Amino acid sequence: MTTVSALRPTTPTTVAPFSEGQWAAENQDFEHPEIAHIKTVYWDDIAHEWVMDLVLYSPDGDRIGRKSPRMGGPSGFEPCVPCQSWSLIRKPEFPLGRDRTGFRDWKSSLEYIERHVSADSE
Repeated sequence: MTTVSALRPTTPTTVAPFSEGQWAAENQDFEHPEIAHIKTVYWDDIAHEWVMDLVLYSPDGDRIGRKSPRMGGPSGFEPCVPCQSWSLIRKPEFPLGRDRTGFRDWKSSLEYIERHVSADSE
């Protein structure tokens, strides 16, 4: 049985990790990370985490918008993506470079920005 308190909105316990207008890429563990321009960042009361709406781009700089199935949702951006699996990057200089083998490894063309977390925001 769900209690009324479980349905109340929650308050974020941390500062939003990104801001509207910044660029992000999937975390550095991926050889071919998704690249996105951040449309909106907001707190998800259901998942209890920061999420963002992302406009996806190809390594050539073409606007993809969204890759997941629309299912009646927006087509111009990827909605409600958890922030935890993305990293802040400098605005890419498209088209992104490829490695010498011709393999489409564009991760080396991205400049990841380290986030400095203060003790107050942990």
